[in-house]
Amino acid sequence: MTVAANDRLSGPFECTGGETLLPYDFKILAEGDIAVWRLRGGGAEPLVLHVDYTVTNVGNPNGGNVVLTVAAVALDQYTVEGARPAARTSDLNYNHALPPAALNPELDSLQIQIAELSRRMDGAEVHARHGLHPAPQVDDGGGLAGADVPAARCTTFGDPRAGG
Repeated sequence: MTVAANDRLSGPFECTGGETLLPYDFKILAEGDIAVWRLRGGGAEPLVLHVDYTVTNVGNPNGGNVVLTVAAVALDQYTVEGARPAARTSDLNYNHALPPAALNPELDSLQIQIAELSRRMDGAEVHARHGLHPAPQVDDGGGLAGADVPAARCTTFGDPRAGG
C-alpha cells in the first residue's frame, strides 16, 4: 500500500460548542501518530492521548476521527496534525530477501515522516497560523532584540509541541 501525498494537517476547527469529533484525512500507523492542539482564550495547549482524546481508524489511508473525551466549548479551535516519531521503530533482520509484508510498512512509515518534516520545513508559519506557538525572538544586531519575527521568516527544527 502507498501513502497518499498529504500535508498531514487538519483544521483549524472553529467550534460552536458541543463538538466531540474532529476529522483527519491522512493515514496514521499508530494512535500516537497524531498531535491535537486546542486554542482557548488566546492560549494554545497540546492535548493528551487517552486523557483528552482518542483516535479512530488507525491504518486507514482515508483517515478517521479524533474523539474528544470532553466536548468543545464555544470559540475553541482545534488543530490535528501528524506527529509520527522521527525514529526507526523496527529492525529488519533477514538473511534472505525482504518480504513485501515486512518492507512496505517500513516504507510507509518513512514516507509519513518525510511528509511531516516537509510540512515543518515549509516554515513555522503553519504553527503560527494556527496559534500553536509564538514566533521566536531574535536579535539581528539592528536593535530588534525581543522583536517578533514574522512567522514566514522562521524555520523550527525542534518538536513543535515543545515550542521550538
